[in-house]
Amino acid sequence: MKKSTELITKQKKHLWPNQILYYANPLPLDRGDGMYVWDVDGNKYLDFFAGILTTSVGHNNGRVRQRINEQLDKLIHSSTLYPNQAHIEYAEMLAQITPEGLDTFTLGPAGRMRMKRPYSWPRSTPATPKSSPCVMATAANRSWR
Repeated sequence: MKKSTELITKQKKHLWPNQILYYANPLPLDRGDGMYVWDVDGNKYLDFFAGILTTSVGHNNGRVRQRINEQLDKLIHSSTLYPNQAHIEYAEMLAQITPEGLDTFTLGPAGRMRMKRPYSWPRSTPATPKSSPCVMATAANRSWR
């Protein structure tokens, strides 16, 4: 039995149906590099799906891995109730690249949480349209537009 067939069988047996979405014959992925992914049987594919973070940086990006490892060596998780340098530096960086007046952010784990701020802007503040490339890239999500 191919490894992909074995994984799909186990997935159907052990995961709820809501986690088995979209495809009658899903592609069990093993690894990714740049714009390519490999399935568990060793076949290489060009990743046209490129969901979530891989859209902008590619799979297994060396710079991203380095920064993640640096942060893992310091602090893996902290509530936003406690300030930490990485969190504040990221907000400062965003403030430097966003339009004037858009310098306060809410940072969270999901696109909807990150996009909470545009809906709370005062009417006098020129807001970025919710479907702009900047907003969609920040949220890594187009589904809510």
